[in-house]
Amino acid sequence: MNFWYVLFVKTGYENEMASQINKVWRFGALKPFMPAYNGRLKRAGIESVVKRPLFPGYVFIETKIDNVEFAISARSLIRLSDCALKLLRYGGLDNFQYAMAEDEREILMKLCGDDFCVEMSKGFIVGDHVEVRACLISVTTRPNSV
Repeated sequence: MNFWYVLFVKTGYENEMASQINKVWRFGALKPFMPAYNGRLKRAGIESVVKRPLFPGYVFIETKIDNVEFAISARSLIRLSDCALKLLRYGGLDNFQYAMAEDEREILMKLCGDDFCVEMSKGFIVGDHVEVRACLISVTTRPNSV
């Protein structure tokens, strides 16, 4: 089973951190990635599509390494790196884990796909409101919990 971990890094240093991870673990034990989206950029009247980080300041890591072993390895990497800040953890103070929960991982996979890039919605401004013509995410409502 593969686990996902999330490393908090200095914003703008995501690619440098991914490169450092690949250098430290040369045999592909860790696969760093940054979910992204295709944003539009307009300069001098020319519009282009630019890949931008979906979560600036975070590097996601996919690996088969379990929670405890990964946490020990990540601590060493964080101490030696100028751009890594901390490894995110989930849960309370007495019962926590570093691996991302399976349901959160599935949501990100549905959102991003195999290339970890979200396709943007397409919409138009009509008067004082926005009409969305194509959208990746469907809106669902949950019943109120008691």
